[in-house]
Amino acid sequence: MTYCSHKPACTPSVTRRTLRVNWYEDVREQVRKLSQTPAFAIARRARNKIETLFSELRKQVRLRKVRLRGLRNAKEQFILAATAQNVKRLIRYLNQTKEAIAG
Repeated sequence: MTYCSHKPACTPSVTRRTLRVNWYEDVREQVRKLSQTPAFAIARRARNKIETLFSELRKQVRLRKVRLRGLRNAKEQFILAATAQNVKRLIRYLNQTKEAIAG
């Protein structure tokens, strides 16, 4: 059990002072320190890009669940959906560049 030196300041009762500390508080503190590093910020931005692509697959391409059975067929369905997503993104990009040239 971990004891805190700030316990009297945090608990108002004089007769019964209880302060619950998470069992994994030391690990949580390490994670808090790691979350302040530049490498964590880079990883979070990269993860955000990937999550955005998966969200777009789910919402715009409507790939909510795999309809084919077997790993090979599911992989094929996912590759086709990702290809359709990339074609849509390419068309959107090409239209933006034409509008920028014309505008």
